[in-house]
Amino acid sequence: MGIFNRLLLLVVLALSSVPTFAESEAVCNFEGTVAFLIMSSRQNGENIGQLIKESPSSKKLIIRAYEQPRFDSDEYKQKAIKDFENEIILECLKREPSES
Repeated sequence: MGIFNRLLLLVVLALSSVPTFAESEAVCNFEGTVAFLIMSSRQNGENIGQLIKESPSSKKLIIRAYEQPRFDSDEYKQKAIKDFENEIILECLKREPSES
């Protein structure tokens, strides 16, 4: 089992329980890590079909990453990776119940 699949298994396990706010932040940060790995693959030119084959449960996120431009310079690649990671974390945090 590849590292990508192991990370996704951990996400599924983490999401299977009702999280507290602190746990929700941890889940969102972990989703960001998965997004980081996917966008890193995209920026490194890895094959989308192979990535989906290895992790079919992340197909929507993979497609979303591959809809983004691929850059040549390392500076722009790193910016695209970090921006995608932060975007996914932010979306996750917004969907979590807020503290009352």
